[in-house]
Amino acid sequence: MKNIDWIRKYYCSDDLERYNSNKSLLSLSGDIYNYGDHYPLMFEFREFDIINTQGFGVTTARHINLATRITGNPISINISQGSDLLFNVREHGELGVFVLDCILKELILLESKLYKLTKRAIK
Repeated sequence: MKNIDWIRKYYCSDDLERYNSNKSLLSLSGDIYNYGDHYPLMFEFREFDIINTQGFGVTTARHINLATRITGNPISINISQGSDLLFNVREHGELGVFVLDCILKELILLESKLYKLTKRAIK
């Protein structure tokens, strides 16, 4: 199975743990990780698809590209300590959710500002 098909199949799935054939991708309860559980590649929070764009190499860059193609319009974040963020959200309940909510609000605000600036620059 190609990586893009594997991601489509196991992203947001109920499988507890599943690796792709060469163990470069891992699905843990529907969250997709790159080369083990220390690097969350993509996960869903509320109605948002979140992709970690902190790249470390050629294969990771390919995985980021595949994840972006699958989700269409994800929120991209650059987190080098991504597993810590997910641990906080998954294990610390409301505090983790509050932190991620704050990040999402800030990203949405920044995206809106960027859109307005781009629109002005085109005129």
